[in-house]
Amino acid sequence: GKSALGNLISDSDVFASGDDTASVTNLDSIMKYEAEDGSLVLLDTIGLGDTEINQEKVVASIRDVALSAPNGVDCLFYVMRNARITDDAIARLIYVTEYLWGDESLLNLYIVVTCASRYLQSRK
Repeated sequence: GKSALGNLISDSDVFASGDDTASVTNLDSIMKYEAEDGSLVLLDTIGLGDTEINQEKVVASIRDVALSAPNGVDCLFYVMRNARITDDAIARLIYVTEYLWGDESLLNLYIVVTCASRYLQSRK
């Protein structure tokens, strides 16, 4: 999800992505894309819900990646499968976002929902 969105935004295949439910991004594979003119920097981080990595390590990694952004972070995308949206997942997302960047950062937080084809069909 996250890596595929990064590839879509950058119009390239800079981030490794897959169709599997398993995470492709790990502590050793965090990637960065920077547009030639410097107008856009994308940082692909570990997922908050990654069950194979301790959540404290995940939060620390996201913080470190965000600190590597040369001009700060303007927009946060949280990508999750429709089936994984729970009250707990949303509460964890809000907590981590506020913890790392403060309350005001929530105004720049966008949730991207994947695997939600039933909503597409209901629009017809």
